[in-house]
Formats: sequence, C-alpha cells, structure tokens
Amino acid sequence: GRGYAALARCEKPVIAMIRGYCIGGGLVIALAADLRFATQDSRLGVPAAKLGLGYDYPGVAALARLVGPARTADILYSARQLTADEALQCGLVDFVVEDGVLEQRVRDYAAQITQNAPLTIRAMKASLKAYARYTQRTDVEPIEALIKQCFDSEDYREGRRAFMEKRRPQFRGR
Repeated sequence: GRGYAALARCEKPVIAMIRGYCIGGGLVIALAADLRFATQDSRLGVPAAKLGLGYDYPGVAALARLVGPARTADILYSARQLTADEALQCGLVDFVVEDGVLEQRVRDYAAQITQNAPLTIRAMKASLKAYARYTQRTDVEPIEALIKQCFDSEDYREGRRAFMEKRRPQFRGR
C-alpha cells in the first residue's frame, strides 16, 4: 500500500515496464503508473477470488477507473489472467512490445516526454491526479469490513492451502 501511494504521489510521469507475469500486488503497483508497457508474453490478473482473499477498495477503484466497471468485474470475478493483447484491448496496458525491445522502447518514450514543456507535463499530471481523487470515495468502512471478513475466513485458509497444494479450492462461504 505504501509503495502504491508513493508512486501515486510522484509529480513526474511514471511508466511501468511489465515483462512476464503481473499478478495481484504487481498489478496494483502497475496501476499506480501513468502508462504501462508490456511484453507480448505478459499475463495480467488478480487471483484474489481463487484464493479467497479481499482486494482493497483503492485497488478495485483504480482498476475500474482504468478499464471500466464491467471489465473490472470480469477480471476480479473470474480471477483469470489476461494476455497482453487482451490487456491492450481493454486499456489495462498502453503498449505491447517484443521482450527484447521493452526497455529501449520505454527509455525512448520517456526521452520523448522530457522534450516536452515541463510545466505543461506537471499541470497535466496534476489534472489527472485531481480526476483520480474526484472519483475516490472515503466512506468505504463497510467495504473494508467485508475485506477483513475475507481475510479472517475459512475460505481464505482453504484458498491458500489449495494454492500451495496446486488443487482447485473448495469454498464454503465461511
């Protein structure tokens, strides 16, 4: 959470380089970036529903602001992994490139940003942050209670055991 918050507070543009798997907490960190570059073989997703754990409201809200509520529901409810192309299609990533050129493409893009007017970039970043704040809610105590209930549940313990044992979990809603 602190890492996400630090990235979100950054006044300069933040670019995420995603190579391979970007799952769960890794995806939350990528959501804090202004732009996301991924390799063609990248896989993105949130396995919380397969593990029986709660996914915090700020992460859900950031995902929904980026890809919309219906796609967020798909990603969270199914707990499936999206391919890089599917992530590009829904706006979860902004660019998909070959693995061997990822770092150079990101460096070139960042260099392109540095050629633009710094005050304009700062103003645009501040506007985007204001938009994100405007769409946030502070009355999320009931949601936080539901998330805590997930972490304290038998289902969460079963989800962790099943993951470690490489089997399908048997959830009971308790």
